Amino acid sequence: MSRATLLRLFCTIWVVYVFHFNADGPGTDRFVYLTRSIVEHGSLNIDAFQGKTGDAVSAGGHEYIVANPGLPLLAAPAWGVAYLVYRQWPLTSQFRQAPVHYFLAHLVCCAATTAPLAALTAVGLAWLVYRRTRETWRALLAALVYAFGSIAFYYATKLDQNIVIAFVALAVFILLYEPFGALLRRPVLWAATMGFVAGMGILVDYSVVPLLCCAVVPVWRRTRGTAVWAVLCGAAAVPIAGLALYQYHAFGNALLPAHAHSALAVAHAVRLPCAPADTWLGFTSPNLSRVMDYLLLPGQGFFAYMPYAILALWYSVRASKAAVPLRAPERWWLYSVMAAYVLFISLFQMSECPIFGPRYLMPIVPFVCLLLALYLPRRWSWAAVSLVGWGVLANVAGAEMGVGSANILRTVAAWLFRGPWLPVFSWIGSEASGIQIHRADPIHVSSAGLFLLMAAMVAVIWLPPILRRRDADA
Repeated sequence: MSRATLLRLFCTIWVVYVFHFNADGPGTDRFVYLTRSIVEHGSLNIDAFQGKTGDAVSAGGHEYIVANPGLPLLAAPAWGVAYLVYRQWPLTSQFRQAPVHYFLAHLVCCAATTAPLAALTAVGLAWLVYRRTRETWRALLAALVYAFGSIAFYYATKLDQNIVIAFVALAVFILLYEPFGALLRRPVLWAATMGFVAGMGILVDYSVVPLLCCAVVPVWRRTRGTAVWAVLCGAAAVPIAGLALYQYHAFGNALLPAHAHSALAVAHAVRLPCAPADTWLGFTSPNLSRVMDYLLLPGQGFFAYMPYAILALWYSVRASKAAVPLRAPERWWLYSVMAAYVLFISLFQMSECPIFGPRYLMPIVPFVCLLLALYLPRRWSWAAVSLVGWGVLANVAGAEMGVGSANILRTVAAWLFRGPWLPVFSWIGSEASGIQIHRADPIHVSSAGLFLLMAAMVAVIWLPPILRRRDADA
């Protein structure tokens, strides 16, 4: 696949994500408020938005989000630039009303971070699959199943840290087993990239730790020389040191994460439906029921939301003796990462809090799509068509419904009754009622019109090569 094709694929996925932007996505308000606090108030606390999010903890007389600050720090430059324009509107403008302010900040942050990172992950899968197989259909299958047939679709349409961790997971695999260009020729540059990617993953969310633990052995085997190790550790130390400074500034302890302080607070006064009481930093002894919920049940089951994972694992294991397209060490590393996250789920009590699908298994979703695209037979069985089709249906329904139920069957049923939908209309109905922009009421915006606009933008992206091919044939 040419670079131009990959770029068009990236732009297509990004456009679809932006049009499906989910302003009311649960679990995102904390990131939006911290981003706004950084840009608009120059502060790492969210005192200016006290009481507006349940994902906050009080420490030292200030409010801080119950999450790592990496994602808001990544989103802050984009909102900083947009805010320079936004603040020029007079305070009496409809654009300066609180719901619109929040909507625009969230939209800019999502369009600049989670949406492009999810699209880049999809394109990275296409590049990797094509590099290993030289088959375009497999490359497109990997990209499109990840982009629209997995839970990545839902989480890419809002500001969410899990998308970043999935990007880090694929980046680590590529750096370990498919380094390209200058990275392959210069060990120091490879080490700096690997270290920085790992450090940024920790800065964004601690759920990256199982992945990094699995990467220790292959990194050890690949890294030679004291200088290379020093570069790798130094590159990782920069974002990790930033996280430690933030935790010390916020909580007076550089080592304990935000959710540890939240767990201590919740243990004394339960505030959340999934309060992690009687745990150590939110972890318990292994719990098999959590694993079963996360793999099988309609609420969060991995195989309920992405049933084609069964085929991916089956075909890859059945082809385990073949050296192509993945070598045995590569496959076994992927399996070890999957096993590590299953163990993580069994230990982490907050995994019992449902939002949409198995969100804490997001780091292994790119690998499932990778195995599916590499090992699926050329002639699809009816089982393959059905399982991939259900995955696309379920995740399109979840993304378009915006806030689904804790049961994918109910979410799909509701979507089938409602039909194609964009989450922005749910926001308009709940938050923008009565707001008029240039004497136009947003409630009169047509879903069909926005879908046509999205289709037109996608057509513009792909029209040039189609026209060139037609001219060449003529």
